[in-house]
Amino acid sequence: MDRYFSYSRDRKIPFYIVLGFGGNPDSPTELFCVPLEEAKNPQIHINTLQKYYHDSNRGFIWKSGILK
Repeated sequence: MDRYFSYSRDRKIPFYIVLGFGGNPDSPTELFCVPLEEAKNPQIHINTLQKYYHDSNRGFIWKSGILK
């Protein structure tokens, strides 16, 4: 995790962790795009994850400094 924080800080860019659950690795049932700051602890509560749900049928977009 320290390496990811350093990478983000040194380059002044946000860093996201994409988590997929269920289904197949190339097509997860549920997909979450979590900002690194929210993933400081290796245990993330489901309520936190829900805020970052991403419909796996849509592509990612960068909007107003946030990956959606």
